[in-house]
Amino acid sequence: MNSPILFATLLFCALLSPSGSSFAKAGNDKRLPHISVLTLAGDTLMLAEICKDKPSFIFFWASWCKICAQDMKHVFKLQKDFGQQVKVFGIAWKDKPETIEAYFTKRKMALQSYIDNDGSVFEALGIKQTPTMMIVSENGNVVFSGSASFRKLRRILKKQIKRN
Repeated sequence: MNSPILFATLLFCALLSPSGSSFAKAGNDKRLPHISVLTLAGDTLMLAEICKDKPSFIFFWASWCKICAQDMKHVFKLQKDFGQQVKVFGIAWKDKPETIEAYFTKRKMALQSYIDNDGSVFEALGIKQTPTMMIVSENGNVVFSGSASFRKLRRILKKQIKRN
């Protein structure tokens, strides 16, 4: 196969393949698996317990991720705008508690964050890149996972609040 045809074939396949997480896209509900995360204090919590009783917005990020830093301002805005109606929190990939604390101190903002210290949470949820966003219904169904505009994410969250 000559190189222009090979390049076109590879480009076509790349465009057709889904980007981000394959765990769930909008409208394709799946239950949140039984997995645990670490608090910054080192305690273990079940992710399903954190997400129960109200819709949750989870921001999968890493302190070294430049795109995560750009998106974090939108996450802070979601947190402010939705207040107590939505649980907004982050899960940091293989970061240390002191790194996360320094990250938020520098930005003079705070986001409840948990740690995936060994990558098992990202793996169980099919998260392949940072940042990835996930919306979980109040009953533990993942209603969105992947990347999208924050406008679209707000619409999904508003729909979840109405159902709640």
